[in-house]
Amino acid sequence: MNPRVLIGAVIIKHMLNLDDRETVAQITENMYLQYFLGYSSYIKRPPFNASLLWLSENGSAMN
Repeated sequence: MNPRVLIGAVIIKHMLNLDDRETVAQITENMYLQYFLGYSSYIKRPPFNASLLWLSENGSAMN
């Protein structure tokens, strides 16, 4: 996974005070959040599974 997407998603999660599933839902619905993550066009499907955020915050995603 692109590190920009992962780091950006964690920033969105904490700035908006969302849980993992809410974060993925907001990113999926909001083209501006997708642009912030580096996507060049709007995608209608979830960009990643919500469990990836939990893994990244616990140090397992980068290994």
